[in-house]
Amino acid sequence: MMMAFQRCCAFAILLLAAATALSSSAFSQTAASPAEAANKLVAALAKGDIAGAANYTTAADRERFIAIMQASDNLAKSRERFAQTAGARLPASENAPQAALMARTTQPRIDHINIVAQRNIGANAADLDVKGFGIDGRGSSAPSTWHAVREGNQWRIELPPCASPAATAPILKRYQEMIVATDTVTKSVESGQVASLADAHVALFKAERGVLRAQGVSK
Repeated sequence: MMMAFQRCCAFAILLLAAATALSSSAFSQTAASPAEAANKLVAALAKGDIAGAANYTTAADRERFIAIMQASDNLAKSRERFAQTAGARLPASENAPQAALMARTTQPRIDHINIVAQRNIGANAADLDVKGFGIDGRGSSAPSTWHAVREGNQWRIELPPCASPAATAPILKRYQEMIVATDTVTKSVESGQVASLADAHVALFKAERGVLRAQGVSK
């Protein structure tokens, strides 16, 4: 059940897969090359440091980056509450074992990236072809392109067009509505309105799909 923002570009998929709770930065903000900026951004996210990761985005993108990452984290927490509630209260079945159903609500986590190519664009910009890898060692099927620019003496990663200022408000609205939909299903489980673990996950799928369809996003 992927968000439309995640669908719009592979860059976003990698970053949102890494998003966890906001915390204070424990990372140096220096990045002497495009590759160093990309690697430090992901290293911060892998450690749950959204604020630290934001230091490696461009100044113009920084606030939007934090807002989107925090919204992603809030949805992940909402899904975790659902998974814990459903797993504790509802019986599984042979056709729908608990472990498999719980895995569907768990967002993957990125551990590191490999930069497979770099194309310099003059002295102050570069495109990076990036493959992301999760904590299980599995990599993305194809590289995504990240754009890096030099700001002062440091390199920073620029957010893609799908996270532009104009696109951010609908993205945040979508996250909030997904959280409300997920929390509503969790409450229905708590109140005894759902009979089985499989039924709970069907209800969650339908609820989140309904949000996306209402906003004109296919799923």
